[in-house]
Parts: sequence; structure tokens; C-alpha cells
Amino acid sequence: MNWKQKSGIILTIAVVLVVGIALGMSMNSPAVAQPGKGGADGTNRYTVIETEGVHLIVTDNTKNTTYFYTVDEGEKPGADLHLRGTIYLSKVGDATIKPTLKTKQK
Repeated sequence: MNWKQKSGIILTIAVVLVVGIALGMSMNSPAVAQPGKGGADGTNRYTVIETEGVHLIVTDNTKNTTYFYTVDEGEKPGADLHLRGTIYLSKVGDATIKPTLKTKQK
């Protein structure tokens, strides 16, 4: 074998290795959540901020609004959650953000 044949074999092996590594890396990608259809930028429509069974704070990413839900006073976890108020996230950065209350204060 002369040097031209040896370099051709080495080049072929190198190309096969590079293609194999590229294919292997593309098939071994980490699992990622699929984006929802609600967000304008491909994000999920809703993001749950916090929940403990007696309250729920969730953001509607398409409306730029955070919603606050709680059970009625004295109720146990698992009772119906009621909308108590909202905050419009377009106000973030202002000196004060005033929530919009959905129920009368006692």
C-alpha cells in the first residue's frame, strides 16, 4: 500500500467517525417540554406560580396577567377555588402595583 491509499482509508474512517458522532449526539438530546399553543412567542399559555391546595397563583402568559385564587375562609384543601384578584404585569416596573380585587373586602 502506498501513502495515497493509506491517507484515503484514514480520511474515510475520519469522515465516518464524525458523521457517527454527529448522529449519536442528535439522537441523545435531553427531554424538553413541548411549548403550548397559547403563548405568542411559543411559550406555554399558563404558568403556575404557587399552589398549596387552598390557594393558586397562575399567570396567563398571553394576557400578561397573574390570577389569585383561594378557597373560602375556613374551607379545607380540595374545596372550590374562587378568583380573588388579578395583577396586570404590564405595570411591572412601576413604583406601585395595585391589584384588581374580584371580591368585596370585609
